[in-house]
Amino acid sequence: DQTGMLKTYSEIDKKLVAISQDKEGFMMSESRAFLEGMSQNMGTQLIYGDAAVNPERITGFAPRFNSLSAENGDNIIDCGGTGSTNTSMWLIAFGDTTVHGIFPAGTVGGLQTGETKEETLFDNQTPPGRYEGYRTHYSWDAGLTVRDWRYVVRAANIDVTALKKDAATGPDLVDIMVQMLELLPNETTGTLRFYVPRVVRSYLRRQIKNSKNVFINMGEVAGKKAVMFDDVPVRRMDAILSNEARVV
Repeated sequence: DQTGMLKTYSEIDKKLVAISQDKEGFMMSESRAFLEGMSQNMGTQLIYGDAAVNPERITGFAPRFNSLSAENGDNIIDCGGTGSTNTSMWLIAFGDTTVHGIFPAGTVGGLQTGETKEETLFDNQTPPGRYEGYRTHYSWDAGLTVRDWRYVVRAANIDVTALKKDAATGPDLVDIMVQMLELLPNETTGTLRFYVPRVVRSYLRRQIKNSKNVFINMGEVAGKKAVMFDDVPVRRMDAILSNEARVV
């Protein structure tokens, strides 16, 4: 497995900083959009990145679990969608011997913030104009390794157009998630997390009120409300697409 590097620069007009009452707070608020963009990009790479197509990038989960006939196809549940409006749910057991992130030797893991420098910057006009501003460099060196594929489960081919709040009339998300948990060799190995797209988690939350299912509830993780399925947090991940091609 290899690592990739994300990097970006935040550029802020010096004049806007000068007239703000809280200069540091203003600069941080202006940088949030750049940081959010990096987080979304990293999320996309963790799911769909493919070093075989883009050698400078990491290989995410989807290219590793993309064939029902592969050895790890045993951990892919075919949910029946046949078109191009499919999505996936993922169950991952993070741990030293299962699945974890990596970063290059001699570097520091996680998002790194470089020095903020005052520079002459260029705007987006044609031809570009110049202005004085502050530039901050952000970088993120990261990769992914799957040491034991049995601790990753993909529920693929979920047709988002067929989802209903009544599981009897659409894909039964509860049944699918039970199957996903049962595919793990050991539910006590690693830290379990479900990752689902917004549309799937929305239906799960609605099913809390529309069924007497004991698997789904609202719990608390790190002091915040979270959707839980059989005591496993269900994380919303916007990077998971709703127009995936059918996995065969």
